[in-house]
Amino acid sequence: MVTININTSFAASKKKAKAKTSDVTAPEIQAQSAIVLSASTNEVVFSSHRDRKLPPGSTVQLMVAMVVIDNMHDDKEYKNSVQITEDMYSAGTTYPVGSSVKVEDLMYTMLMSGDVESAKALATYSAGTESNFVDQMNSKAQQLGLVNTRYTNSTGAYNTDQFSTVEDTAKIAKAANQYGVIKRMSGEDRHSVKVTDGNGDKTIENTHPFMSGSSSYKGFKGGSYSKLSEPDSKEVFLASAIRNDMNLIVVLFDEAPGKSTTDATKLLDYGFQKATQKVIIKKDVKIGKVRIKHGAKTRLAAYTSGKGYVYIPPEGSDSLVKTESVIFDNVEAPIKAGDKVGEYRIYVADELTGTVDLVVKEDVSLGWLPSYIYISNTMTVIICVILLIIVLLIVRAGNIKRRRKRMRARKHKEKIREIARQRLEIEEDRKRRNWNYK
Repeated sequence: MVTININTSFAASKKKAKAKTSDVTAPEIQAQSAIVLSASTNEVVFSSHRDRKLPPGSTVQLMVAMVVIDNMHDDKEYKNSVQITEDMYSAGTTYPVGSSVKVEDLMYTMLMSGDVESAKALATYSAGTESNFVDQMNSKAQQLGLVNTRYTNSTGAYNTDQFSTVEDTAKIAKAANQYGVIKRMSGEDRHSVKVTDGNGDKTIENTHPFMSGSSSYKGFKGGSYSKLSEPDSKEVFLASAIRNDMNLIVVLFDEAPGKSTTDATKLLDYGFQKATQKVIIKKDVKIGKVRIKHGAKTRLAAYTSGKGYVYIPPEGSDSLVKTESVIFDNVEAPIKAGDKVGEYRIYVADELTGTVDLVVKEDVSLGWLPSYIYISNTMTVIICVILLIIVLLIVRAGNIKRRRKRMRARKHKEKIREIARQRLEIEEDRKRRNWNYK
């Protein structure tokens, strides 16, 4: 990781923030506990009993996904297969006992449909036992600073000792958004799974109301939904949505049956109007360059993938804002346009409140052998041409030197022959004149 710069001045301080709409009234909802959190700025736009401890339902599966990914040695583990056992099957009925399912497919199934069997299978695969995995979930919760969350299982099944709050759950969702895999999988419409049980492929549909219902919310980027079977069939709802590069998270606990979609839609509509939208950096701003190992190109410009927003509390000032541009130093080819290569980080009072992904705008394929030491294909060609020119110049200089040497040798021989000829003529002339010096 390479830090390009740390800016302690607020670049957008002279710009006017989008004014809050004073005549927008907070909607009435039936959920006993709710929150709308701006994942872009950390601003709580709406809340109702946000610290009330309640059953979290399938929202625990976001924590499951994060812990599974954290435990992975590398991305190759997504292709590992997990055999479904009786214990896992008892939690759900998606995959038959004895079938083998890839880790990647279990993740899709869990995040798209809230499948409890997949959650339990992932937990067992990742930590050996579900009990060990739950301990890791609670440790992760502590790392995230969640003081009102406690887990007893990986499925979200009702248990009086398992609880969370909408505030903690919104923080979990914000943290999960930093995992590209989770964000991508939970926002898919459907996914095809090849199961080794002789029944061919299985298609997993996204069961989130914003995806499967007729009132699909524009900008939906993932979430979870579940009905609690105990004690009173209340609903738990979570959604992440983006509009104009601002990401809002809505969480509803203890919601009346059948009212989640309506209440969440009202809260998101309200949130996007009410949230502070003070832009600190625009989209497509060039922020340094990233080095690419093994690439046909070894340096590419990194750009902001969207706008960056900042929320300053009423008692705060612009001087509290600090930004930091970070370029990853482990980027390897091949990469595609849009791939994340860094982050633009926004701090308020030294607390990280938002990030903007830094991305590249070009595809980069694998390069030639010199690319392993960050020499691009183009530079390799240039170096080869220069070396060829140098070699040709050396060869030409050698040829000229040898030619001149031969010419000097030939002239020397000619001079010797000329001297010999002159001496011979003198001797012959002496003989004709009968000169005798004795």
